[in-house]
Amino acid sequence: MTADSLQEQVLSLDAFSWSGDKIAETPKQKRAATAEDTPVKKAARTAKTKQATKGSSAGQGSLKPKYRQAKEEDDLVEVLCFSCRRARDTSVQLSVTNFFAKKAAVAEAPAAKVIDLEAPSDPSVCSRCRRPLWQKLPTYKVSADAMKGLGELPQLQRLRMYRRTAERQGVPFQISERSACALMRSPCFGCGAPSPQRGHGLTRLRFWPPGVAKPDRGGFMGPYAEGNLAPACTMCNMMKGHRKIAGFVECCRHIASKHTEGEHFGEYPHRFRDNVSRRSRSSYISQSSTHTKTHSLTNEQFNAIVSEPCFYCGKEPRKPKTRGPDDRGHFNGLDRLDSEIRVYAKETTVACCGDCNIMKYRWELNEFLEHCRRVARHHKGEARWVHPATQNWGQTPHQLTGVSRGGSAG
Repeated sequence: MTADSLQEQVLSLDAFSWSGDKIAETPKQKRAATAEDTPVKKAARTAKTKQATKGSSAGQGSLKPKYRQAKEEDDLVEVLCFSCRRARDTSVQLSVTNFFAKKAAVAEAPAAKVIDLEAPSDPSVCSRCRRPLWQKLPTYKVSADAMKGLGELPQLQRLRMYRRTAERQGVPFQISERSACALMRSPCFGCGAPSPQRGHGLTRLRFWPPGVAKPDRGGFMGPYAEGNLAPACTMCNMMKGHRKIAGFVECCRHIASKHTEGEHFGEYPHRFRDNVSRRSRSSYISQSSTHTKTHSLTNEQFNAIVSEPCFYCGKEPRKPKTRGPDDRGHFNGLDRLDSEIRVYAKETTVACCGDCNIMKYRWELNEFLEHCRRVARHHKGEARWVHPATQNWGQTPHQLTGVSRGGSAG
């Protein structure tokens, strides 16, 4: 074979690429052949491609993992964590008790204790992977010697955090260190608790003092100025949330009236907003970087609980358009009485509206109700909250924030 003929063969092979045992056309040649196709050839090729795609997707669909549903039997639901509900593995991790119980059954020891392996599993752990479904909640109470070794006043540390919040939200920061520290050393506006050694925090009142310019966007809670700040303990600050003083106090008085025998502080049902979106049972299965939540409720048990009035404020669910064509209704959700248990069970779950759920947060039931009573008693009758900076002795929280007692805002 001459050199010229060998070069011709090499050049001819460059137009093809080896694919297994057969030679296939290069992409460039395929594009050229496709450009010369007639409409009939194109339609045939398209139908062939769709059929092949449909067949491959059907084959993949048979292999697609299906989410496992918890077993339900005699109104009992298997407790599965978020991961086990979505895992394809069906193996069960036995507990240490069940493991040694099986060993004892094989040995047939006469004195072995009889253990029912079919008994319901511990609701505080996942029945398959044995993951604990409870979480130790953090404590918000500060000890008396917590200031030792800080090297700086806690009030100044907290004030620096408020300054960063104001910069992030684009609202003015117009309070001096001296005025802010004086507010932090004042009693709590809500429950009247005296200032601890570290001082109280500051809560904004959603009030724009005269002469303070509002930003184009944001600024819902108002600026960090003396006329818009009040001292608040940790629990009052977290329970108050976005409300004004009037709204927070009346919510606490309403809940305290429902759960205090022999005392009545007034009822303010207009302070509790409507939840217009109905939540499903599956929405209470969640997982984050810190914890996982699941439920052990049947559909009948879930529907029975959410159809009841709110356990804390008594707000009843309402179908849409009950009060007119513009009425969007109200739907209650679930709340765990013990927030450390991450399972929504029939015995430990109550109906709850959105506002009460946010107010209760992770507090224990008795602690939450007792704090509502403290706020209600502190503002009962002629009780007044006095702003330490303005010394408005004759003004109630409603007058201070520009909201009347009968108003719906706040």
